[in-house]
Amino acid sequence: MKAAKKGFYPLDEVLDLSNRKKQWDMQRAGASLAAELPFGKAEELFEELARMKMIDHVMHNVVEDVCEGVDVLDVAPTADEIREKVRKAGEGKEWRPIMVLAMDGVNVPTRPEEAKGKRRGRKKKRAERARWNG
Repeated sequence: MKAAKKGFYPLDEVLDLSNRKKQWDMQRAGASLAAELPFGKAEELFEELARMKMIDHVMHNVVEDVCEGVDVLDVAPTADEIREKVRKAGEGKEWRPIMVLAMDGVNVPTRPEEAKGKRRGRKKKRAERARWNG
């Protein structure tokens, strides 16, 4: 039977203990690794460095908690910063460099609502060029 994790523990509040098994410093370490590496590799490295386990699913949850309310525009460079980076990288070169912003995208919508189909499953018609820009 799983513990209900309900109750009032004044000492835990005074000591600022986390309600997770791993305390704040371990969560911070796991989140830092998971921000830089794939979750599976972060799990392996965390165990090697900390000599304790933090499964990739828990790391994912910790990262989600840390990033709650953060939007991609909060962490992406501004248009001016991008222009400046491209300018600096292209100095003295014939071709302008290409800048790529990569993100996981699990919780980021990648298509506008009007691009989504009305029903579930595959359509029984030939593919057409999208009518939306993006």
